[in-house]
Amino acid sequence: MYVPTHFQADDDALVDELIDANSFATLVSQRGGEPFATHLPLLRERRDGRTVLVGHLARANPHWRAFGDATVMAIFQGPHGYVSPRYYVSPNLVPTWNYAAIHCYGRVRIVDDAAQARAILAKMVERYEGDRAGRWTMSLDPDFEAKLVAAIVAFEIDVERVEAKFKLSQNRAPADRRSLLAALDADAGAAELAALTRRVLAPTDERNG
Repeated sequence: MYVPTHFQADDDALVDELIDANSFATLVSQRGGEPFATHLPLLRERRDGRTVLVGHLARANPHWRAFGDATVMAIFQGPHGYVSPRYYVSPNLVPTWNYAAIHCYGRVRIVDDAAQARAILAKMVERYEGDRAGRWTMSLDPDFEAKLVAAIVAFEIDVERVEAKFKLSQNRAPADRRSLLAALDADAGAAELAALTRRVLAPTDERNG
């Protein structure tokens, strides 16, 4: 991913936070010499100081057969939105799109053990059901559950490299950044983008006084 210096993300905790908050990812690899993608949720875990992404896909999906020992890429998309030149005070600017994107690279390890695959399913259910009242749990008929587990392919990705890009107007003048934040704050649909922009720009603005 092309990442200019001023858009590089150097806050690892924020990168992890965005992955967790935007865990519906795009998993990309090569199949038959062409790019192949699957859209799916991936859970981030820390194990012995390393990052592991956990997920599953349908066994009928041919994607998993192409994993092999090649590197795959998981793409996580954070808040994003259109930025009009009207949001700035400086002249001679053009429209753009601000966004946060994270690419995780690593190799896939297929989880063949049925008990471990079920544990991954249960872990994902627990995460996404959350603390809501009447939350659903994996209390299924054993025969049905066995068929369910057999119909999916669970896997783990050992993350070897992370690229994170926060394109949030860091390269604009302080007055333009303040004007941008005011415009985003006034847009109810841009609340997440405004919050992330403010968080990322704060250290730069503090250094600039």
